[in-house]
Amino acid sequence: MDVFYQDSANTVKLLSVAVSIFGPQKTVQEVFNQKRGHCSSQLSYGGDEILEAEEFLQIFKNTFVPWCLQPNSSSTNARLDLLLTLLDDRHFSEQWSFIVNYLINQSSSGCPAGLINSDQAAMFAMLLEKARDESMKRKVRDGSSYRPGANAEDWHHECLESYAIAASHSLPPYSTSHVQFMWYVNTDFSEASCRKCLIL
Repeated sequence: MDVFYQDSANTVKLLSVAVSIFGPQKTVQEVFNQKRGHCSSQLSYGGDEILEAEEFLQIFKNTFVPWCLQPNSSSTNARLDLLLTLLDDRHFSEQWSFIVNYLINQSSSGCPAGLINSDQAAMFAMLLEKARDESMKRKVRDGSSYRPGANAEDWHHECLESYAIAASHSLPPYSTSHVQFMWYVNTDFSEASCRKCLIL
């Protein structure tokens, strides 16, 4: 898949548009089936929805998450948009949990316990900011019916809060990235919860 060997924001944006139109699973499966030389996802999975979902999640976790979360890329902004676009309603919780755990592991890599790598903290802050925007978009599109990701609670992850608290107790000085990261974690996607910021 050529997009993984480029650093073009426009190429990534084009893929995001395709996901928005055709859905995460269909887009990912068609693109990777073409890479393998298959004509159609139906031929590959034989109508097995469980196998289809399992492979989608495997590609998402093993390929898209590491690629979209690479720091210091000229297309980082577009990649994070793509990553959130790939959150499928049927697998939202599993996908978001995997993203959070992946970033936490990356953020602490090579740093003393309780400290966050500055580049990864910036990535985390940007992702959480975009997740807030995505939550609002889902709420507007959703109307009266429930859709995963439309509520602030859907984005809550216990590891985020405990990790932010641990980071806040580490020795200063903090970079702007660290402050932004801890602010987004503790605002919990809603203005009412800004009171939690006082903890820090």
